[in-house]
Amino acid sequence: MRHYPVKRGNKENLQPDNLRGLVAESFGDCSEEEGRFTASFGALKQISAWTDGKDLIVDTEMDASVPDDVAMETIRRFNDFLLRTTGYRSKERKKRAEKEHKK
Repeated sequence: MRHYPVKRGNKENLQPDNLRGLVAESFGDCSEEEGRFTASFGALKQISAWTDGKDLIVDTEMDASVPDDVAMETIRRFNDFLLRTTGYRSKERKKRAEKEHKK
């Protein structure tokens, strides 16, 4: 389970309807249970996304037995989902995570 900070201008993406839409656009059909939006796509057996009101929280279960092209598409979609939801690119997320880890 990972917590991702969200830029101020992207906080509206944490609203349930918006988060559901982003999960569905990125990974296909999604279901909701107790405020968690769950879907599956490619190498992701399951991805669940929800919020604590401040951060995006994502829990994933991977399937390592998929072909390379499926794995690459899964990574691309996952990174696109995080960018659209949080407003941070992968390098920015990495820098923020390293900064947080040093505290």
